[in-house]
Amino acid sequence: MKANPGGYIPSAEVVGRDSLIQKIWRSLERQSVVLTAERRMGKTSIVKKMADEVQAGKLPIYRDLEGIKTPVDFVQVVLRDVEGYLSRQRVTAGRTRKFLSELSGLEIGGFGTSIKIPEIAAPHWKELLSKTIEDLGENQEQIIIFFWDELPLMLYDIKRASGEDLAMELLDT
Repeated sequence: MKANPGGYIPSAEVVGRDSLIQKIWRSLERQSVVLTAERRMGKTSIVKKMADEVQAGKLPIYRDLEGIKTPVDFVQVVLRDVEGYLSRQRVTAGRTRKFLSELSGLEIGGFGTSIKIPEIAAPHWKELLSKTIEDLGENQEQIIIFFWDELPLMLYDIKRASGEDLAMELLDT
């Protein structure tokens, strides 16, 4: 085995973390989990292994949030992830699409259509985020687990760009 600092490691090659992963799964039965450690300690490898080897009855949605600088950008990637899952079931994020249409007067296409949140909807990002997650929860029966990698970095970038209050508002939402 060779060292691979910062590189992609296939799930099958992530070793020595099984007991930690089982502990995280047990914690997720009761609450959210934040996995923190110094850089290059294997957090992403653990999260990807969990998403790849998910337990029955759970829906893993993995997203690297590095580079997201606004709440609207965050809502947009969550909406894409949710739409990607729902479109496989021939369902759309109906509440979110309806709300966007009401705000902007735009008609949004059907399955597989990319959604770009219009500028007019930007102030309503909290409602869009809530409706997006409600759409997902309503249209499947599995436990949804969002694996959001680099969440602290995204919050830091939002804080730098728009202030601490907005970053806290996103975290609270």
